[in-house]
Amino acid sequence: MIVRLLNQMEGYNGAKANSTTEMTESLIASDYDILLIGAGFNETQEQSVKKEALKIHPKIKILEHYSGGSGLLKTELEELTRDTKQH
Repeated sequence: MIVRLLNQMEGYNGAKANSTTEMTESLIASDYDILLIGAGFNETQEQSVKKEALKIHPKIKILEHYSGGSGLLKTELEELTRDTKQH
């Protein structure tokens, strides 16, 4: 559902991974700007995913989004990209 919401937003094109292996393969194959982390990970897994993503793409921005609907997701993405543009 998150990927569908993301892909409906102008300027965003999302893909999903159902495992750390899929995520790693996808990050190696494509140059993503943002990694969106949703529910389903425990703290250890989440830290592992972040570490792996940053190892592959050191400048990738990481956004944790667990719920709140498309309005909150859009706001969080806008804040993240605005902060990136200011630096």
